[in-house]
Order: sequence, then C-alpha cells, then structure tokens
Amino acid sequence: MIKLNLPNLTSVGDNFLYYNQSLTAVSFPSLTSVGYDFLSCNKSLTSASFPSLTSVGDYFLFCNESLTEVSFPELTSVGNQFLFYNESLTSVSFPSLTSVGDSFLCYNQSLTSASFPSLTSAGDYFFFCNQSLAEASFPKLNGYSK
Repeated sequence: MIKLNLPNLTSVGDNFLYYNQSLTAVSFPSLTSVGYDFLSCNKSLTSASFPSLTSVGDYFLFCNESLTEVSFPELTSVGNQFLFYNESLTSVSFPSLTSVGDSFLCYNQSLTSASFPSLTSAGDYFFFCNQSLAEASFPKLNGYSK
C-alpha cells in the first residue's frame, strides 16, 4: 500500500504514475497542469486529490478500477479520455470546469451522480455508458460536438 503526496509538484509531462499496482492514494496540492497519460491503470488507487489543478491533457485517470473518490475544485479544462473506465467511482463534482474534450466520463459503471455547474461545452462521447447514473446536472451546457 502506497500513499503518495507531492506537495511541491506544479506541472507534469507525459506518462506519469502509470501501472503502479500498489498505489492507493495520491495528493497533489500544488499541481496546476498535466500532460498526457497521467494516473492510468493503477489497480489499487482509491482516492486522488488535486486542489489546484486547472488543466489536463489526454488519458487522465484512465482505468483505475478501485477509484472511488476524486476532487478537482479548480479544474477548468480537460483533454480527451478523462475519467474513463473507473469502475468504482460513484460521484463527481467539477465546480469550475467549463470545457471537456472527447470521451469524458465514460464507462464508469458505479457512477450515480455528477455535477457540472460551470460546464459550457463538451466533445464527442460525453458521459457515455455510465449504467448506474441517476442524477446529473449541467445547467450551463450549450455546446456539444456530437
């Protein structure tokens, strides 16, 4: 079991924390931007905290089957394949998010609720195949590319 806290990390390039089977929790209090393929395929990861993160690239939090909890209070934009195949994730809230790329929140089988009060635009396959979703809020969404 590994809990990782990187308090001074502000930016990350590509392929960071990929296939770490013992990683259970991560915290990045100062991280503001992330490149491609970040935190993917970490089988035991259950929670991730990103209080300062504002933008992310593609393949972010992809295939983390034990992930149940995420926090992104400052996130404003994301690339493609964000929160994709996280089978245990039950609820998400993105208070500052305004735009998302393709394949956003797809195949999260346990996801029951989602809140996006600031989201205005979304790419293809937005909220695709979330079988348990019971409640979702997108009051400002005015653009969808599909």
